[in-house]
Amino acid sequence: MSVILSNAIESHITHEVTYASSKILNEFENGISKASHIAIPSILKQITNQSADSDLLNKVYELVDQISSKSDNILNNLSEVLVENEPIKKLGITLLDTIFDKNSNTVSTEMASESFIKVDSANQILIMSAVLILAHISKKQISKSEIINIQETPVPIIEKKEINLDNFETLETHEFLKVETKKEMVKKPNDSTIKPVANSKNATTESKSFFEKNSILLIIISIIAVFGILFFFVASSRESQVITEAPKKAMPIVKVETQPQIITAVDITQLGDFIDFTLPNDAILHVPEKGFEKGLLDMVLNNSNSLDESNWWLNFDNMYFEARDTKFKIDSEEQIKNLAQIMNSFPKVKIKIGCYTDNLGDKQSNLLLSEARAQSLRSALIVLGVQASRLTAEGFGDQFSISSNDTETGRAENRRIAVKIIEK
Repeated sequence: MSVILSNAIESHITHEVTYASSKILNEFENGISKASHIAIPSILKQITNQSADSDLLNKVYELVDQISSKSDNILNNLSEVLVENEPIKKLGITLLDTIFDKNSNTVSTEMASESFIKVDSANQILIMSAVLILAHISKKQISKSEIINIQETPVPIIEKKEINLDNFETLETHEFLKVETKKEMVKKPNDSTIKPVANSKNATTESKSFFEKNSILLIIISIIAVFGILFFFVASSRESQVITEAPKKAMPIVKVETQPQIITAVDITQLGDFIDFTLPNDAILHVPEKGFEKGLLDMVLNNSNSLDESNWWLNFDNMYFEARDTKFKIDSEEQIKNLAQIMNSFPKVKIKIGCYTDNLGDKQSNLLLSEARAQSLRSALIVLGVQASRLTAEGFGDQFSISSNDTETGRAENRRIAVKIIEK
């Protein structure tokens, strides 16, 4: 698939288009944008990969001809495709049925999972993207032969060069926060230029000499590395054998300050019946009456005190990670979306995210894992439209247990993620 063609088509997904589409589909703009940028390359790849099939390509261009008289209007008012524009939608649906062999629902499901939007919304975005591609091909008069000749753009090979790191300084960054500023290498203004690459022949000789002179040291280092790897796998296998999910009951609200001596918990044994809760932005949450979302809303809406409960942590009741990983399990996505809905409905609220582990394995590794998981949730909320300035996150490792680590059930409850309100 041509990257240039894909980028040209994706340029039509402007802020105005994502904003209008988000209002029509009742989704977040970030989700609409991400879904669109998944749909367009997926459709183009299907077309170009099957371009040798003349019958299929002829069907595609029959659709291009049918849309040609409306292409300008479509490109200028793309989001209107989502609003009762059945004849235009039908062309997009026909294209999808043709290239995906009537199996485009699989693509919609994957889009929904990746972009945190409903499957129905993902399907509408897929149809809109198909219509956009047809209109773009018509407008730019891209011929069949051009489609056939499109090849994948090769990844450029970057020549390795020896760089003198003394000439650079590193900008401040956070080890785990992927959505924040990444490390950048900045040239100091008054330093000398980068040293040239050494002569390859001399470099080979010097490298060989180094290995000959330090063979014993290298053997010792290799042995240490092997033992380190073995220790890591033993520790990982221990955690993989324990329960990776807490029992299906409401997790307790835990009162925890920075360095608590005593931890008290309000025990909630049942999630209760599901209720519909209408948020200020008219979004409706379908949540358990004693679940995480309702508990958080009660804290947000409690006007009898300002931040008297700011030292109370509220545990998620349906938030799970893959073992020894920062990836959420699919069941967790609904509660992440619910939290984002609540945060976007109450724009003055700021929260802190805390993540915890059991006491199995290396203490430092657990601390790093919990930090990475807390930052992973923060990143997911930012993708769903919550301002980064309203979110802080911290991993506490195996500190502040709420249950005994002597049993599998207790360890499962200690592996948790929670939030507390720090401003409202």
